[in-house]
Amino acid sequence: SRFEGGPSDALVALSRSVHFDWRLAGYDIAGTRAHIKALQSAGYLTVAEHEKLDRSLVELLGRVQQGSFVAKPSDEDVHSALERGLIEIAGVELGGKVRAGRSRNDQIATLIRTYLLDQANEISAMVIDLVEVLVSRAEEHLGVAMPGRTHFQHAQPVLLSHHLMAHAWPLVRDLERLDDWRKRAKLSPYGAGALAGSTLGLDPALVAAELGFDGVTQNSMDATASRDVV
Repeated sequence: SRFEGGPSDALVALSRSVHFDWRLAGYDIAGTRAHIKALQSAGYLTVAEHEKLDRSLVELLGRVQQGSFVAKPSDEDVHSALERGLIEIAGVELGGKVRAGRSRNDQIATLIRTYLLDQANEISAMVIDLVEVLVSRAEEHLGVAMPGRTHFQHAQPVLLSHHLMAHAWPLVRDLERLDDWRKRAKLSPYGAGALAGSTLGLDPALVAAELGFDGVTQNSMDATASRDVV
C-alpha cells in the first residue's frame, strides 16, 4: 500500500531463488513435518489436523520427487512454492496454519543446516574413498624409490609410498575438521524466530529431535526463555 505499483520485472527476477534452492525441497518438507508436530504438541493443531497435514506433506514430497509438482514463475523461492503445493492438497484453512509460530528465518536456517550436514557426510565419504585409494597404492609400492623435488629441481630420493601418504594425511585432517564442524552444526536454530521467538509455546527441542539434531542453539534457548518471561 506504500507504493503505486509493483516492483520492476528485473527486481522480481533478482529476488527469485527457486532456480537454485529447489534442491532444498525435501529438507523444507522435513522441517515442516517437524514443525506441525510441535504445533500439535502445543495444542494449536488437533490430532486429526496434524495427521491430515502430515499426509499432505508426504504426498507433496512424492509429487516433488516424481516431478509432477514444480515451481511456477510466480514462486519466489522453494518455500513459497511448497507452501502453495501444501495448500493445494490440504486446503487454504488447514494449510495456512503451518505458518503459525514459525518465521521464515527459522525455516531457512534450520533446513540449510540439515542440508549442509548431509552434504558433509557425502563429502566425508568421498574423502575416505580417496584416502583408501592412496593407502592402497602406497602398500602396492613399498620400497619403490622416486626422485624428490624442491624448488622445481631434483632433490634427494624418497619412497613413493611415503609420497602418496603425504597426500593422505592432510585429507585425514580434513575429515577431522568436518567432524569438529558437525559438533557445532548439529544444533537446531529453530525457535529463535525473527526476533524473540513465538508466544505459541512451541518446543524447539522437539523439532530438533525430529530432524536429527543433537540439541538447539543458544539463540533458540534464549528466545524460549524470553517467551517464558513475557
